[in-house]
Amino acid sequence: ATATDPDETPSLSYSWTNSTTGAVLGTGDTVTLSPSVVSSGDVVVCEATAADSDGEQDTGTAQVTVDNTAPVVDSVAISPSSGSNVSSLLSCAATASDADEDSLTISYEWFNDATGISLGSGDSLQLDSSVVSQGDDIRCVALAEDLHGGSASGEATVEIGNTAPVVTSVDVT
Repeated sequence: ATATDPDETPSLSYSWTNSTTGAVLGTGDTVTLSPSVVSSGDVVVCEATAADSDGEQDTGTAQVTVDNTAPVVDSVAISPSSGSNVSSLLSCAATASDADEDSLTISYEWFNDATGISLGSGDSLQLDSSVVSQGDDIRCVALAEDLHGGSASGEATVEIGNTAPVVTSVDVT
């Protein structure tokens, strides 16, 4: 804040509050916000008071609405990461974090990058030779969403390997 007084340089004092919750956040010329004291959508108010040595004072305020910080997908992994074939059961696992400490929902979608088709959703996928072939890249996309509409995605890919032949019968005559 800035203040003027024709007689002298006034002193400035500050008061920061979360007007949504009524919590006092600080009294310095700056304040550090954390998820323990503000949430997305909260309104933070700074009240600055200028005072002179005669006890005269004036107050001004400014406010800001706290924005949501989108989550971050930290990792995505497909299991098994190697040795998969056209009949494998694949699992996808993701970890995500949120600077606002919001609860996160993680959803999964599977794609065959060789054909461009979606193979389904959920954290696991049973492969079938009708939708995948040896050499296809199967991709899992993990989407992390917070309660305020923030989202982020990450992905992992695994290549489908060879399926060993199976002897179905042997006849000796």
